[in-house]
Order: sequence, then structure tokens, then C-alpha cells
Amino acid sequence: MATSLVVYYSRKGENHYGNLHLHADASVIVNTTPVGMYPNSEGMPIDLASFPQLQLVVDAVYNPLRSALVCDALEKGIPAVGGLYMLVAQGAHASAIFTGKPIPSEKVEAVYRTLAREKENIFL
Repeated sequence: MATSLVVYYSRKGENHYGNLHLHADASVIVNTTPVGMYPNSEGMPIDLASFPQLQLVVDAVYNPLRSALVCDALEKGIPAVGGLYMLVAQGAHASAIFTGKPIPSEKVEAVYRTLAREKENIFL
């Protein structure tokens, strides 16, 4: 049975950007930094070529709809998603906390689809 391991990287600490090679066997990368967010859309927090076993990339960046990291993964044939759905779901959750009225999942899906469709045609 394979073991799962989650490793957090940051600028400082035991695991930092200077020693990413220690986990080159990663199969999933989740970027939760703002690197690649508009207006600095060209940035990428890491070089995906350093992770030959990569099977999925998740990027919390939601503007642009497809960050440079997501585009790089897709060009390499690696499934990847951006952070727009996360943003919408967080908004719905916050609204429920503040108002005491939960947002139906169908509404979250509808808002996400609308925003994704609108952002699909925006080029910055």
C-alpha cells in the first residue's frame, strides 16, 4: 500500500524553495501563494519540469482564470485547475457564516459557471 505524505514549502523553514528537489517525486502540487496573480500574471512559483511524477496541479490563483502554472501543467499533459471555484465557495461559506443562511450548492455551481464563462473571454 502506498503512503501519502503532505509536504509544505515556504520561503523559510525545513522545506523551502531552495530544496524542492528533495520531493521531486511529488504527484500533486497545490500552489497557495499569490505568485502568478494579476497584475504579475507571468510568474510561476516552481518549475514543473522538476517533478517528473506529477499527476495534478491545483493553483489557488483565480485571476487570470488560467495562471502560468496551470497553463504550464496543461501543456505538459498534467491535469490542472485554477482557484476560481475555491474563491466562489469561500464567498458562499462566508456569506452563510455572516447571514446564518446557507448558500445551496447549486447556486455556488451557477455562480462559478457564470464567472468562468465571463473570464474565459478576458485577455489582459
